Amino acid sequence: MPVRIPALMALLASTCTPAATWGDQAAIAVCTDYVMQICGPDTPPGMTLLGAFGLGAATRVSLRDGAGEIWQCSGQANGLIDDVEMAEFPEPRPVRLAAGAPSAVLQDTIATSEATQYVVPLIAGQHLFARVVELSPGLILEVRDPDGQPLALRTVTDRVFLDRAERSGDYAVRLINHGTASASPLSIIAVY
Repeated sequence: MPVRIPALMALLASTCTPAATWGDQAAIAVCTDYVMQICGPDTPPGMTLLGAFGLGAATRVSLRDGAGEIWQCSGQANGLIDDVEMAEFPEPRPVRLAAGAPSAVLQDTIATSEATQYVVPLIAGQHLFARVVELSPGLILEVRDPDGQPLALRTVTDRVFLDRAERSGDYAVRLINHGTASASPLSIIAVY
């Protein structure tokens, strides 16, 4: 059942890309306001817009809250919320590199509003390279350090991550589908 809530349109209108319509901006504002209410005062401040795209009358909005959790919401320009949910990540799958091979090619089918997660063990000083070769609209690439803190956020136009591990541990590479259809991205993960 849709929920009517006040929107923070003026505040968030400046965070939208020039291509975003007024309806998209309104949906972003209403979703952000609603997620902030759900998170409550104990959540660290900061809300990041990960992406938004139209789904007919509604706009699908992906946000990351101050605690690093990812939220997906369908909002409308009239202030109604169709649905909101926190993204859940499946049990991470370890990336095993073959002897003498510095990289692995991976492919999974990711349903709408779902994700896949890989774990890559790194030694301090090693470099992690992650690239999504085939993309569907609404796919997000995210890398997290051993403490679960986001290191990088890459959307469909920015699909490559490269960084040096500052410390040893298990790093998570996440692919999140906030699009309207299942995606089967081809990913390359390399360590050197």
